[in-house]
Amino acid sequence: MGWLLDAAAEGRGRFHQHSQIAESPGRQGVAYIGQPCATYNWKVPDLNSWPTPRLLSTAARLVEHVWNEKLADLGLTHAGVIALEVLETEGPMAQTLLAARARVQAQTMGKTLSRLEAHGHINRARSQADRRAHRVSISESGKVALAQARELERSLAADTEQATDELQELLRGIIRRLGSSRWSLAGPPPAGWTGQD
Repeated sequence: MGWLLDAAAEGRGRFHQHSQIAESPGRQGVAYIGQPCATYNWKVPDLNSWPTPRLLSTAARLVEHVWNEKLADLGLTHAGVIALEVLETEGPMAQTLLAARARVQAQTMGKTLSRLEAHGHINRARSQADRRAHRVSISESGKVALAQARELERSLAADTEQATDELQELLRGIIRRLGSSRWSLAGPPPAGWTGQD
């Protein structure tokens, strides 16, 4: 098996796993190292030669891929979990404010909320102050799903126990340095992120 980056798939940069690589000769594709390839006979690259940013982004995408697969059974995505965490922590709010708190575009948040609403995880109602706007709140179903998602996250962390305290502290430092200037423009960081745990 090998991890590939399907550049033709919706959402470039999405990782997926092929289980029969050697049995698919002659097909065109793009390896996760970004080079065109004539077949799916992939080889694992020399990770020792990869710079830190590439290692971090690749590891993050692989972890998110596995997590999203598990979340799908709950009617959730990674983006949906973040939205629910903001709503649970800060209470009902306008969709535009929720998008700002989650650090995404309003249009992106709209799609996320539509999926959450379809599964009964949120409630949307017109704002009394501005009838053109909607206030979003987490539903009881959403609270249950969020609790289950957190349990999944803990189980995933247990599966990757190689994540030592030193590595976590290193990652926190990177997030603080690279995220401080971006997040300062949109208010406090997303719910659940304190920079300390």
